[in-house]
Amino acid sequence: MICCLYCSCRHEPPKLTTAFYHWKTALALSQEERTYLDSLKSNKLYVKFFDIDWDAQQQMAIPLAEVQVAAHTIRSLEVIPCIFITNRTFKQLPDDQVEDLTDKVLKKIKELAQQLPAHKINELQFDCDWSKSTRAIYFRFLEVIKKKAPEYSLSATIRLHQIKFANQTGIPPVERGMLMCYNMGDVDKVDTPNSIFDINILKQYLEGFENYTLDLDIALPIFYWGVLIRDNKVIKLINNLDSEALSDSTLFAKKDAIHFDVLKSTYLKGYYLYEGDELRLERVSFQDLSAGAYLMKNVLPQYDRTISYYHLDTTTIKYYPHGKMEKIYTIF
Repeated sequence: MICCLYCSCRHEPPKLTTAFYHWKTALALSQEERTYLDSLKSNKLYVKFFDIDWDAQQQMAIPLAEVQVAAHTIRSLEVIPCIFITNRTFKQLPDDQVEDLTDKVLKKIKELAQQLPAHKINELQFDCDWSKSTRAIYFRFLEVIKKKAPEYSLSATIRLHQIKFANQTGIPPVERGMLMCYNMGDVDKVDTPNSIFDINILKQYLEGFENYTLDLDIALPIFYWGVLIRDNKVIKLINNLDSEALSDSTLFAKKDAIHFDVLKSTYLKGYYLYEGDELRLERVSFQDLSAGAYLMKNVLPQYDRTISYYHLDTTTIKYYPHGKMEKIYTIF
């Protein structure tokens, strides 16, 4: 009897699912990427279907950067369409255009989904860093989407500040949130050490989770870039830039582990650099990812969730071998 009582009181541990984001317009997974997914037993892919931005000339929101899919490369994967919407779209969008925009968005999703004949889409995710001024119209947009397309479960990306200051930013009317644990620092400041991920900044935002009413999945960064600085101002970001690309000592001088000076004007990854420019390399170490995972685990309620990584790319996964990534998974 005692044994039966004990067994009946035990709880199953939360179910965790590993997923990845795909944020390029051409969805054609390489064999290396497929092998990487298989090694992590990951069959869930959040795919950016298109962007929405405000066109000042046409005075309307328009779709951009539509995905083109090589369907045979994503066989057996669960695909979740993601739609990125700029905050300025909702700043400019008149109330009487919300219905029209939702119609266009749903139509475009269905058009692009025709590239995935063997995939049933169950969820849509909307990615918008809404503000206090755009909260009402963005939430109304989501409510209309839900009403017009009840066959889909809806999720939305959530930033750390939108948890801590939920009273001001509100909680979007969706089924789940994806907490984006990256792009924390100010990339435009020349003295920022790492704008992608900063443990000290993360610690400042670990409040309000116990009162947040939306179930949260987690997205962690596995991307890297170079920040180009000219005349003490940030000019642009150069994706997938690492120290190997700066190994020519006649062109670049290493100042420290992350800062390089441009010694001679040259082209780099399609960008023209001038003598005197500076480059700051930003990438998230496995140690920082692990530390962040421990911090998040200690504040998050325990329930089934997806642990997702941004983003899947042959050039980035070489820095994050599957053996180490499995350890991140076990932390949660």
